[in-house]
Amino acid sequence: MFTINFFDEFYVTVEGEKEISKELRQYYDHLCTEEKVQDPDLSVIEWDSKPSPNVLLGEPESYYGRDGDQFIIKQHNNHISIDNSWDTIRTSPDTSRYFISILIEFELRRQLSQNGFALVHASGIKLNGRVLIFPAWRHTGKTNTMLSLIQDGGGYLSDDRVWVHESGSVLGYPLPVNMLPYNFESFPDLLDISGIERVRSKIANYLDSRFTMERSIIDKIVIFITRYYIEAGLGKVVQLHELLPDCEFISEAQIDELVFLRTEKGADINIRDVNKQAAFTELTTTSDYEWNSTLREYCRSYDTLFDDGEKLDDLDHLINREEEIFKNVIEETEIRRLGLPREEDWLENEVTKRVRDTFGL
Repeated sequence: MFTINFFDEFYVTVEGEKEISKELRQYYDHLCTEEKVQDPDLSVIEWDSKPSPNVLLGEPESYYGRDGDQFIIKQHNNHISIDNSWDTIRTSPDTSRYFISILIEFELRRQLSQNGFALVHASGIKLNGRVLIFPAWRHTGKTNTMLSLIQDGGGYLSDDRVWVHESGSVLGYPLPVNMLPYNFESFPDLLDISGIERVRSKIANYLDSRFTMERSIIDKIVIFITRYYIEAGLGKVVQLHELLPDCEFISEAQIDELVFLRTEKGADINIRDVNKQAAFTELTTTSDYEWNSTLREYCRSYDTLFDDGEKLDDLDHLINREEEIFKNVIEETEIRRLGLPREEDWLENEVTKRVRDTFGL
């Protein structure tokens, strides 16, 4: 067993020794402690039992179900059981860390929102004394932009998520850097990977850039093979010191600028002002895409199966509170948008150099 200590405000204990426990430990490494907490806010327990709900919504392989006071989420071979108070999660050992993290952060977000904090899908750095936050949809360039700007030194707040406060400050989130094939391709000298992995990465990037799900059955087959066979196992969760030994972690700072990232056609780099309403819309839409839409489905299903369920109300209350925080943050900071090419095109178009030029490096 180990404990994840989130800012001395929220404690999660994890019990188990198999894959999901190892993934959670690796992902939250800098927040983990061996200290035993008598009354944690949330417990995650590896669960080898198979669910057998009395009532279910969906098909036998993927469904939401109820077994007494347990809410069951089953996705093919993965299954999660959540107790009625939502403070104990039992999960099959091979469940994706992504789904468990969403559930952990749902309760964490509810706790921290009471103190004026909201979670933003963004990378964050301190560069030449200025704190820059890069909100973006996934695969838009958060990691590449962050690595481009701090590879010669600087401050690191996070690669994927930051906590913004309604006063305009930010809490760093000491999570590792999630390196995917296009990140390896963009920064071939930052991390030592095997020759075979590098070749697989090049092939995956090539196929991803030339095939699309919207075209033909051949495209769909190629994309399926790429994602489930060629790319499988290529992603690496890497601690910052392994990539950038001279970079320091920034635990708390005042935000100087929100720089929204957006993929745009062509290879030109451009940076321009963004109005406050567009910034607010982008923050709320990204949060919905990254985690709220999944949580909404969970909460609706729970409320359908439990007559006294009020989880959708809990989620709506959280979203409303975070939107208030977003509005306050936007009022307190400068706002711009950085237009970028696809991440797969960074190396061949020397995007790293041009991003650094844009920020005067």
